[in-house]
Amino acid sequence: MNTDTFNAVEMCCACYGGLNETLGYEGDDCLGWDETTQRAFPDCRSGLTCEQQETASESGNYYICVAEEEEDDEYYYAVEGEECGYYSDSLGYDVECYSGLTCIDQSNGDTSVLYMTCVVYEAPTDYDGIGVDSDYNTLGYWYLNEDQTDNSGHYVTSDGQYTGVWNYDEDSTLSGTWTQDDGNAEGTWYAEADEPMTFIVSGHEDEEEDEYHYAAEGESCGHYDDDLGYYITCEDGLVCQEQEDENGNWPSYCIDDSTDYGEGADGTWRGNTTESNGYWFLNSHGYSG
Repeated sequence: MNTDTFNAVEMCCACYGGLNETLGYEGDDCLGWDETTQRAFPDCRSGLTCEQQETASESGNYYICVAEEEEDDEYYYAVEGEECGYYSDSLGYDVECYSGLTCIDQSNGDTSVLYMTCVVYEAPTDYDGIGVDSDYNTLGYWYLNEDQTDNSGHYVTSDGQYTGVWNYDEDSTLSGTWTQDDGNAEGTWYAEADEPMTFIVSGHEDEEEDEYHYAAEGESCGHYDDDLGYYITCEDGLVCQEQEDENGNWPSYCIDDSTDYGEGADGTWRGNTTESNGYWFLNSHGYSG
């Protein structure tokens, strides 16, 4: 080896930590021949891809390393005129409309098909009354029928998605019933005498969850109830205590225990929940209890 002309940089596998250091960074040339070094341009580093450009770089090469584009997994919303309200096997979820659009049934009363598309819904202005919830939020637009043989009137929801009919009670014009055309919802309504065309609707809310059940005095407790899906505990002021029955078993019942368990206590303790608490008693030596 001629040490006078030796250049370590030319030993690409030995310099700068090896071959990995020859990989191109973003903006570097790639996939071509470097006339200056008389070597091929290196491949791009991980996360970069070699792509052809419209103009050549300073070295005259048309390929440079650019960042790889991330795949767009953004949630898909249907635009105006596109079908909606159906489950897409390829997307794995129900197709909804883009913001500002409403999914409207376009089947024109044909119950054998359901064809829904996204439209720009404009609220009507010719309605006779409005349906509201208990907080007076608008739920829909209500109309009186000219011919009230079958129903007193009809309505459309505020988003235009659902339609239905409503009726007065037999002996009142301030209360009645409503039914969605598809049969999936129904309920009652009432109105105040000074606002007879403001229909305060009930029955549209989601079904409320059953109230948590606490066992009363004398009722069974301390066991898991399959129907309720949780362990039964006692009402406030009661304790769950085992009691021997006539068969020699020891079931637990809620009792009114007035015993003062804190009498003579040296302190109290409390856990992470309000139900976890009690009293501390020091032993005679005073270091533990």
